[in-house]
Amino acid sequence: MATISYTKPDMSPYRKVYQWTPFTEADTCAPIKIDGAVSSMSVQVAGTFGAATVKLQGSNDGTNYADLKDGAGSAISLTAAGLASVGPLPLYVKPVASGGTGQSLTVTFSAVLLR
Repeated sequence: MATISYTKPDMSPYRKVYQWTPFTEADTCAPIKIDGAVSSMSVQVAGTFGAATVKLQGSNDGTNYADLKDGAGSAISLTAAGLASVGPLPLYVKPVASGGTGQSLTVTFSAVLLR
């Protein structure tokens, strides 16, 4: 089991983008800490799911994580390629996957900062 560190493919002054790839069923993802005031967040997942479910979890203390919800109040739970907005704006964020085999995913997270 590997811990997948994130990369930062885009770090403009008003948007922070983080990416975990490749993310497989044997991996965990290192959390990110969002520095700065944030107006919105979104997550996109692409790749081969192999029947996996990808959730986004958040925490305000960096230890206790809970599933995040979209703007409509539904848990973010992707079983196919897709994009979701994040309702709550926590300090720490990480993707988690469950189920499936043979997955190879790219998870991209974006936070828009207040100007």
